[in-house]
Amino acid sequence: IYGSAKHPDHVDTPLVFTSKDRAAEEALRKGRHTFQLGRALEAKGKVVDSFGLPLPYVNILVGKIGMSGNREGVASADGTFVIKGCQPGENLVTASRAGYAAQTINVTLSE
Repeated sequence: IYGSAKHPDHVDTPLVFTSKDRAAEEALRKGRHTFQLGRALEAKGKVVDSFGLPLPYVNILVGKIGMSGNREGVASADGTFVIKGCQPGENLVTASRAGYAAQTINVTLSE
């Protein structure tokens, strides 16, 4: 048995494997285990086209496709976006929209 806790405004907890962590198993059985969500940051930016003009309604992905802990959103009409719940440190940020090639950049999120 394994588990973790998630919330869109926080960094996910690490997975707890009861077969590897007997103290966690005992605490879970007694209803006393606490999952501690991590402190998250916001990824903020603006999507523009090759002419520097704002590109609206672009899908934004912070993290890797199909991985837990990634965060998603859509840029607004003026191309700006705010994605909450992001892991501090190095992240991939991908912008994609029908009719355009997806673009991925490596960013470091910090205060």
